[in-house]
Amino acid sequence: MSERRFRNLRETLLRRGVAWRYARRAEFEIGAHHRDLMEEALARGESAGAARRSADVAIGTFDTLIEGFASRKELQSWSHRFPVAYGIAPILCFACLGVALMAALGAAMNAIWPHPHAAQMSAAVVRGINVAMASIFLWVLPISLAMGFGLLAYRQRISLRWPILGTLLLCSVVALVNVGFGVGGGPKPAFLEAGIGFGTKMLPQELARALSRAIPALIPLAWMKYRSSTKFRSESNEPSIS
Repeated sequence: MSERRFRNLRETLLRRGVAWRYARRAEFEIGAHHRDLMEEALARGESAGAARRSADVAIGTFDTLIEGFASRKELQSWSHRFPVAYGIAPILCFACLGVALMAALGAAMNAIWPHPHAAQMSAAVVRGINVAMASIFLWVLPISLAMGFGLLAYRQRISLRWPILGTLLLCSVVALVNVGFGVGGGPKPAFLEAGIGFGTKMLPQELARALSRAIPALIPLAWMKYRSSTKFRSESNEPSIS
């Protein structure tokens, strides 16, 4: 069994649905055992080629190793069993984190302005706060979530369609969301607000906003997937070294 096959072992296990931690452990443990067997054979006076071949026989064929791990249900990752989670989880996480952030900001406002009727703020400060809120809620948070779930899917070699679906759904929902901070008269001099709305007249703009978030969010996933596929094909085409 060549060193190239050990480099491909973890990749193949991941593609067969084995959880990342088990695939990584298999790569190191089997590789270490193979090296130990070779050292023992070399110590007996065998040549390097003969030592490698005897270690290969003792370890078993590459296909046998793969089937041995892939057939064990307890080693399978939940994400391969339920890949649809990558299409739903980003929206759920965004909703939960959004509510938590709004609650935290509300608490901060109460601490800073215990008497909101007395709040005095210039228009420039209000605009700055609104820009910061929009940046965090509508750009940083959804793009970070989409990137995170995309990279998790890549690590487990989940089909691209699921993280892409999750990213597009999340960015489409976020394109409909509005958040704001304001200071005015009446019963709510200083207030936070968030809402979601849909209008057919604004559909092109909403689609453009969704894509403007989805594209940067998917770039890391696309790049890592491309690198992984290219490397895997390159190593698979290398001649084995006996």
